[in-house]
Amino acid sequence: MAINVLLRLLVLTSAHAVVSNGSSWPYAAHDTSGLARGGTYGPNSSTGFATLWAYHGVVKGPNQGYSYSYTNPIVSEDGTLFVTELKSYSNAGTASSKVIAINNSGAFLWSYDYNGGQVDDSVLTTPVLAGGIIYTTTQVHDIPLLNNKIVALSPLNGSLLWSAKLDDFQDPYAPSLSFPAVDESKGMLYINRIPSDDVFAFNSSGNLQWESRSGNTPPGGYSSYAPAPRLGSDLVFVLGCLRHVRALNKSTGALVWEFFDVKGIEEATFVLIGNTLIVGGFNSTSGEVGVWALNATGVVLWHYADPAWTGLEGDGYFGLSIGGLAVNSEAGVIASTAFQGETASTPIGVYCINATDGSLIWHTATSIKDTSLYSRDGLGAPSIDAAGVIFIPGQRCAVVKFDPCLCIYSLTANGTLISFTVLPDTGNSYGSRISIATPGRLYISAFDSVVALVAAPSPPPSPAPSASSSHRTVLIAGLCGLAVILLGAGVFFRYHLKNKTPEEFQLLAGSDK
Repeated sequence: MAINVLLRLLVLTSAHAVVSNGSSWPYAAHDTSGLARGGTYGPNSSTGFATLWAYHGVVKGPNQGYSYSYTNPIVSEDGTLFVTELKSYSNAGTASSKVIAINNSGAFLWSYDYNGGQVDDSVLTTPVLAGGIIYTTTQVHDIPLLNNKIVALSPLNGSLLWSAKLDDFQDPYAPSLSFPAVDESKGMLYINRIPSDDVFAFNSSGNLQWESRSGNTPPGGYSSYAPAPRLGSDLVFVLGCLRHVRALNKSTGALVWEFFDVKGIEEATFVLIGNTLIVGGFNSTSGEVGVWALNATGVVLWHYADPAWTGLEGDGYFGLSIGGLAVNSEAGVIASTAFQGETASTPIGVYCINATDGSLIWHTATSIKDTSLYSRDGLGAPSIDAAGVIFIPGQRCAVVKFDPCLCIYSLTANGTLISFTVLPDTGNSYGSRISIATPGRLYISAFDSVVALVAAPSPPPSPAPSASSSHRTVLIAGLCGLAVILLGAGVFFRYHLKNKTPEEFQLLAGSDK
């Protein structure tokens, strides 16, 4: 399960982060700094969430042996969603993928198949939207002519604008390319490749400007997933095959420094705040899980770890890990914890950490998890809307049967739980980050669908009494009051007039005389 950490930022905002655009979500983590903070408002989630629509693509028939999954939704200013649709085979071990465009009503618009359906072993990364162009990268295993390309597409119809081949390098470890990080002010694209630890810089026309070869040899247990670079003013930060940090000169690609003490870092746990790099992972020597801050020279500024995490470290799959980072507009980093294990009592939660000194601002404890109903819970990477509301996807698995489903948490800017909603028909997707682009909506990719969520409707109010029922109520109340008066009179006469003499009756009644 992952731990979401929110780092509050006072003045440490990145000049290269696109945080003011409230109508788009162009990267998996919103921008090239990975802040995961949008400029528009999500749903008023006090009532929870409801599915507005779900795009399922091609429906799998019985015994066809394949399934579909989708990458993080990228959203343009006009509300068009772009995702990569991955078709996986359970029996052949191969896969193919396409870029899919969906309108804001959930209807299919167009698709781009890199190989035209000719080769059934291609993998496209999460698309990005920058400068009015869709960029993605692809690798086709064991086919040199098709391997390792960057592709530029028109967002209007998916037509190919250009493609650029990286090289003929055949990596025996099956290379993985990151999606590009685009510096629009300089017209440059930066791509990371794992496990060779190569970094490539292209201009916006697809011409290679420089490449950086690390010479690192991946050991056993290396990461096969290439996180996208983070862009500073002068440096490009990438994660190497050891899931460690490398800082390169942005203009030349020359290595400036490497940081090996923290590993287990993934794309969602890698965020740049001004010149401060925040990473979530585990210490390569002690195995301690935590969040670290590095300055522009790679020196550790601070480290945060909850004492409850001690002894729960793992290998990045089994054990405790940091599920994702996001940065609010004030002064904090938000982190989520995740745990891939069978223990329902494992501490998961959301943490807000001061980005300046690493002190804890607040922590939402594991009470948000209902251990009586579910086990193997986990939190994915957080996203933050313009009001500071935090939205986090999670995974829930029934105790009786491993049947994962998507759930959504929403929290206030100070960590108070607003709502928790289980979406049982959406499949497992706590690895996908929520995109916040259209006011009042959330977009997320589930295991087999792309889903748009809105606020669930409030329960209907109790019906107001009608005029006739009100009259009946008054009549009944009046009759009941009359009955009480008559009963009281009867009691009075029974106990006060009984056995009175005629003279006493005359005195009680009064005399005319």
